[in-house]
Amino acid sequence: MTVEIRPLTQEEMPRFHHNLSTGFSQAPRPESEDRPQEVRPEWTLCAFEDGELATTYAAFPFTVHMNGHTAPMAGVSGVSTLPWHRRRGHLRQIMETDFGRMHDEGGPAIAILYASMAAIYQRFGYAVVSTHLRYHVEPHRIEFAEPVPVRGRMGSFTRETVEKVAPVYEAFAAERTGYIVRGELEWQHMAIGYGEQQAVLVTYEEDGQVLGYLIYWHENKEREAFYLGGTVQVFVGDFVWLSPAAYQALWGYLRRVDLARRITCFRMPSDDPAKDLFLEPRMLYALQQDGLLARIVTVEKALTQRGYDIDGRVTFELRDEMAPWNAGRWELEAGPEGARVRRTERAPQMSMPVASLAPVLFGHFAASQGVRMGRVEANDPAALPRWDELFRTKFPPACANGF
Repeated sequence: MTVEIRPLTQEEMPRFHHNLSTGFSQAPRPESEDRPQEVRPEWTLCAFEDGELATTYAAFPFTVHMNGHTAPMAGVSGVSTLPWHRRRGHLRQIMETDFGRMHDEGGPAIAILYASMAAIYQRFGYAVVSTHLRYHVEPHRIEFAEPVPVRGRMGSFTRETVEKVAPVYEAFAAERTGYIVRGELEWQHMAIGYGEQQAVLVTYEEDGQVLGYLIYWHENKEREAFYLGGTVQVFVGDFVWLSPAAYQALWGYLRRVDLARRITCFRMPSDDPAKDLFLEPRMLYALQQDGLLARIVTVEKALTQRGYDIDGRVTFELRDEMAPWNAGRWELEAGPEGARVRRTERAPQMSMPVASLAPVLFGHFAASQGVRMGRVEANDPAALPRWDELFRTKFPPACANGF
């Protein structure tokens, strides 16, 4: 068996999508002339077994908000192995190659992804770094315990006028951790999307200023149930708001979608206030799910690219078999003016595998919680309050984009 790891050529890209549909047991994606190519060949790194494309892998060049700062990250996607080529280590070879390339060539210091199965990626040093909520609510259940005055009006935007809502998204995301900075690719392909179901794009405005917006799709797959009432299902991708009135107005709009049997909201951040505002919050049928997974590729860069709200100095020892350049003792000195990471001979306050550092970095769990779970070893328990304060984020981590 001969295995070759390399990027695809443009001529090989149709095989990339064919392998994805086969690997994920999905119908082939319909071709569309108005659907530009979202994955470029130079972003791919694939395994060929005896000349056949066996494993696909791609990484989008994202910029991600990190507690008031932004950081370049590799958005890993399109990972699939044809069933007859599985269990042969192809994905491990790809990841080892890509991690080494990113480190040696000064590429992104962090890789992120959404996992079809987290177990696949946690073997390679990835860890869950955010959770999100999914709501399934019937429209007539959208009621607030204490309604706020809504004096604005609903409006709309189009694919061509996305700049109307882009500042709202950035204002919502700027101080958060995990939200992707959106350019043309992120807006057109990942937020609005292309396909048979066209997105509905709605704004909430006050005095001509947009304070919130929705991106949603509706499907009517049960026409035979028309006479039973409520045949439409609504799927909300973006739910972005800058004021309490905007939040309630957007929910009010969803309540008034005619014939909707159910509203499903995807990837709502874990601090979304619906559970504290709805008259009957259990009718949200909220489901908490794992969100982003992240892998620290180059630790000395990764820790300097997020914002820190207080000054502090900590030491730690890291274990990392797959990216051995991360292993050893490190010192982080950080504060609102920036951060510096360097190797040290000082005794480490904490010791951990690389997969335990990523959730702490993103603010998914505190170092003290990691100790209680057994994912972090406290060599100096007295340092835990300092660790918790230094790595605290303004908001719990989240990401509105699928990719």
